[in-house]
Amino acid sequence: MVKYLTLALSFSGIAIFSQTAESINSSRVSQQTYNNQVSNYQRERALSQMEASAKASKSSEMKDLDEKFELNFVKKERLDSKFKVLNQKKTELQSLLLSSKNDAKKEKVNRKLQEITAELEKNQMKLQENEDELKILQEKYNNLLKK
Repeated sequence: MVKYLTLALSFSGIAIFSQTAESINSSRVSQQTYNNQVSNYQRERALSQMEASAKASKSSEMKDLDEKFELNFVKKERLDSKFKVLNQKKTELQSLLLSSKNDAKKEKVNRKLQEITAELEKNQMKLQENEDELKILQEKYNNLLKK
């Protein structure tokens, strides 16, 4: 009886230890699988966050460029309007200069004409700067669309 009891305990001990080794090995494999899944999840999450950040950045840049375009066009309209008014004044002064008979009046009109011509040149330079800025904005916009 003692032999049967010893034999039974030995078999049960072997069975318990073999199950423990399998369970330890299984636990190790499960842990590695879990770590791989967590690592993959973190990698995917980081990638999705980077993509979202890139989209938000591009969207912000597009919005900024749109605002700059609007300001540029408003500035161009203002400069064009000023150009038309100055040109109209210039033609009026030229006709006044031609019709004027008094030398003092001609001199006064001539000075005013020179002032308006100088203003027209300044306005023309500002229009050119505005156009150059518009070209730069267009290039930035095109480069952003390519991304």
